[in-house]
Amino acid sequence: MTNATDSPETEVVQFYTSPELPNVARPVQGLKGFQRNDIDGDESERITFDPSRPQLAYHDRDAI
Repeated sequence: MTNATDSPETEVVQFYTSPELPNVARPVQGLKGFQRNDIDGDESERITFDPSRPQLAYHDRDAI
């Protein structure tokens, strides 16, 4: 994330997933996480997400 201004900013970074070939109807995108970050002017920062297995799981037609 980069703040290209001279002043401090607060940004919300969002993490979405999207199924490639779902066997049940799924949303095109699903919000799996977000993080609010304060960043100084003219600064860059790396933001990472470490989703857990349950956050990425979904049930199929047989509820498996």
